[in-house]
Amino acid sequence: MSGLSQFSSRAAIIFGASEGTGLSVAKALAPSVAGIGIISRSNEKLTRAEATLRPLDGKILATPADVTSPADVHRAFDACVATLGPAGIVVNCAGAAHPGYFADLDVEVFEDQFRRHLIGTVNVFKAAIPHLTGQSAPTRLVTTASVLGLFGMFGYSAYAASKHAVVGLVTSLRSEYAKSPMRISVLCPPSIDTPGFATENKIKPADVLKAELKGGVLKPEAVADALIRALPKGPAFILPGNEARLPYLINRFAPRLLERLTARPT
Repeated sequence: MSGLSQFSSRAAIIFGASEGTGLSVAKALAPSVAGIGIISRSNEKLTRAEATLRPLDGKILATPADVTSPADVHRAFDACVATLGPAGIVVNCAGAAHPGYFADLDVEVFEDQFRRHLIGTVNVFKAAIPHLTGQSAPTRLVTTASVLGLFGMFGYSAYAASKHAVVGLVTSLRSEYAKSPMRISVLCPPSIDTPGFATENKIKPADVLKAELKGGVLKPEAVADALIRALPKGPAFILPGNEARLPYLINRFAPRLLERLTARPT
């Protein structure tokens, strides 16, 4: 079956779906699946997101959960399956960047970034993988990293390290589950114009923001569209726009050039 039709009789569950990229993914998937489960930490934001999605797909469940809590994640995932039926697609968009120069970052910042991104992803995968691999039909599991999960950049040592770990997890599990009906992908976008991006800009060094804006900032709808188009094939990496593909290619074929391009200004 081509396109998303192979998932049309099953639900999609999206973590971090109350705003930004996660909400855009939910909107894009809603017309093509049997139901949408949206999960996020904020009840207030979930209520608004549910109201936005209701006209697109009447079968929706919004439930709060913190991805850093295994019990929360399992409870929310099980609630979505119990209400919506089997899930063919699971997407994790939960996370938040903490930029800053290495000398200015406490160790607790690194711990928080790894807890949010690596441990959060592990918790989602622990809940989702038994469900997705237990089906005979194809299933898809996507988690969000960043282009900074593929190479580094000044001002993002804690964030990039945690996202590198997410990429390592996904590539390892693709090998481990290669013979299953599930395909795992990692979404590696550039900067995205979301409420989270606006929040992190309040503490971001000026040189870091200037470099990001020069590299290009995508709208969440464009990132969601790239993800939706990639789902049928289930590639290892989903690279939205030239803003992600170009640095990926430079890093692959001319890494020293990328090092110069991403070096901190003197």
